[in-house]
Amino acid sequence: MTALSRVKVTFEDYNLGLVPPISEAHAKIGVAAAGPLTPQWMTRGSQALDAYQGGPLAGACAVALLETAPVVGVRVNATTQGTVSEVTKVGTGASVMTTGGTVNDAYSLTLRVTRSGTATDGLAAVVVSTNGNDGPERSVPASGTLDLTGTGLSVTFGAGGLTEGDTYSLTTTAPAATVADIITALETLLGSRPDLRFVHILGAATPALVAGVDAVLTERETRNYYVHALLEAPAMTDGERMSDYLSRVSALFANLTSLRVAVALDGGAVYNPITRQLERRSSAWKLSARRATVPIGEAPYRVRTGPLPAMGALAFDANLTGNVGRFAALRTYDGREGGVPGVLADARAERQRLRRGAAARGDRPRGHHRLCLRDGLPGRRRAGGHHDRAHSGNEGAGDGDLPRRPRPGGTGRGKPPACACAWTARATSSAPARSPSS
Repeated sequence: MTALSRVKVTFEDYNLGLVPPISEAHAKIGVAAAGPLTPQWMTRGSQALDAYQGGPLAGACAVALLETAPVVGVRVNATTQGTVSEVTKVGTGASVMTTGGTVNDAYSLTLRVTRSGTATDGLAAVVVSTNGNDGPERSVPASGTLDLTGTGLSVTFGAGGLTEGDTYSLTTTAPAATVADIITALETLLGSRPDLRFVHILGAATPALVAGVDAVLTERETRNYYVHALLEAPAMTDGERMSDYLSRVSALFANLTSLRVAVALDGGAVYNPITRQLERRSSAWKLSARRATVPIGEAPYRVRTGPLPAMGALAFDANLTGNVGRFAALRTYDGREGGVPGVLADARAERQRLRRGAAARGDRPRGHHRLCLRDGLPGRRRAGGHHDRAHSGNEGAGDGDLPRRPRPGGTGRGKPPACACAWTARATSSAPARSPSS
């Protein structure tokens, strides 16, 4: 009888679907359907639904909790309510559909009549398609009103017939908060100096928001509290080409000079465990989860880490544009499945510029690094020396590795290239410095 080979079993979640907690959390700030305005620490996606009832913040927290925990949610009041478009009807039925309620997110909704009838006889039935995902068939009640579960909306069919094959379509936009409300929420969150890796701010960013967030983070740096932020660029419009979209966003943030704020481009189809559907979302939704999951010394775009889970097709693929400017993005690799975080294309030129400026000032690196530009996000400072692996030359190429610099006059693999961080001299102080969180 042949002996079995040795098998080592490692329990990761004990079949409970739980993500092992990491040492540090990351925070998300955005609007939601309801819930407290105070920071909420969560380790389960169900907690996000219970706390916020739906909306972008609930979805973003639940998506991140598929990969990392804990996540801190901070809700801000929606001062600008979401809008609902006019209903577009195609078909011969006489019934007119109207909408009611308050929408809590951006949706593309289509109601398709699957059984003919009238709005009040109880015979008609429809299928509701949300963002291209068909739900189960639903009978139209005698009242003629249907609740669109999870969206905050309801629809009412007027008098007249509903004919099989008729469609009623509409789109919505997500509610939004003002720059002042977001900055207030950020200051409240950071006021207690929580141990955070970074902050993800949901919603389409503007130059004013970038400037406001940068001012808060720079001020916190003077108190030896280091954190960076990831913001979302506006999404691509229907029919917009990737190159045109990149040009539009580049022009919008042409004056962006922040060292602590990164802007992520449009992403693609992301699985939302709350709605159980694929939804079109910013690349920041998946990039933030990967950034929080990998060790400090590992680049989030390292190919060997593997593809991003629970994702569909990319709306913006950096592999098809070649250059994404100074933005964070997702990309595919030819011959590999899935998408991975993209590389900051202009990072090399930016690092060279910063090096030349430091050399001209006569600065010398002492202790902490200040900024890592390899992945589009500011890097974490490491007390007393270099990053572990962030600049070892081992990440980022399509085959998973980049060659190391050979020894002068010799062969084989030499020591890694020098760190390409921007750094500043650390001021001498008698007060002990707080260990930075980001």
